[in-house]
Amino acid sequence: MIKLFPSKQVQEYLDEIHFTFTDFEKATLIWNNHLTTKEEKLIALKEMMNSTKDEMLKKQIYERLDYEQKVYVDFMDDADDEYVYSIENSLGFARCKKAKDAIEYCLKLSNAELEKVTIVKHEAKDLFHIDEEDIVARADFNEKDTFNKLGYKAKINTHTTSYIN
Repeated sequence: MIKLFPSKQVQEYLDEIHFTFTDFEKATLIWNNHLTTKEEKLIALKEMMNSTKDEMLKKQIYERLDYEQKVYVDFMDDADDEYVYSIENSLGFARCKKAKDAIEYCLKLSNAELEKVTIVKHEAKDLFHIDEEDIVARADFNEKDTFNKLGYKAKINTHTTSYIN
């Protein structure tokens, strides 16, 4: 389970005053924890969904997990050959036609180059004509996560910045 507070002093104080959070408050703290990976958050939320008695919270967590899965599938969908993935970091950028190729490119970067890497999915037919208006989704590449869906040792944290139907 994710530590709800990184501060040992805060945790000790809450224990001392016998303060307990509701499951909803715990779920909120888990989701907004910036010191954990998205994968860790999703695992913790799934565990909470399976253990809580709060039916509304179960529904809300299920909807979040379902949404995150759909965003992941959508980000990885490059079968129509209508997308270009650009890899952006402090040293410049690269472009690929397949999500898998973009991820493999990121895995070859050094630790310094990986410090802040973003993979951007563009709606475009070729590698050379992409604009800000073409952005479908953006994903931060995080080497601490596990990209286990493709068997890699790194993961992208996917979040949709705009969605084009």
